Amino acid sequence: MKLFSFLNLPSKDKPAQMKFMIGLGLTIMSFLGVCVIIYAMHQTTLAQEGKINELDEEVAAIKSEKNVVEIELEQFKAEADSIKLSKIVEVANTVYDEKERSRRVGVLWVDRKNKTYVVTLGAIHGLTVGSALSVYEGDKKIGMVSVDILYDVISFTIPVKPWDDLSSKSYFRAVIE
Repeated sequence: MKLFSFLNLPSKDKPAQMKFMIGLGLTIMSFLGVCVIIYAMHQTTLAQEGKINELDEEVAAIKSEKNVVEIELEQFKAEADSIKLSKIVEVANTVYDEKERSRRVGVLWVDRKNKTYVVTLGAIHGLTVGSALSVYEGDKKIGMVSVDILYDVISFTIPVKPWDDLSSKSYFRAVIE
């Protein structure tokens, strides 16, 4: 073969020519295989970029929806604030007698599962949001709670700081001091 004369192979050396042709064929097939792999990787990258763009659009839509919901929440809170506690207390004052209104000791119920603290004292007892109550187990003061959500005769509270020893009890004495 004159085509491969630069290799200086004797023309009668057919096995060497055959080996060379096989090697050349395998090299070309390997090159083509690498090209196919690179093309496939490129196509996969393009598909992934498309998915990323779709996800970015979804995130933008979700953020937009979140902003709308936050605005609606603020409007709802403003409407809820318009229900004046003073009106509720005014009605409660006509329902509850002086003995109830002058009470300074209540029961604090602790729901550990839901992390809820409810006290049987409220606005008619002189509490406001942020009012502090001392919590007792028997005669021992074990901590303090602060009024978080206020109603007429009950309040939701939060601990001021972690209590030293919360026994397995769920009911404690709460005192306005």
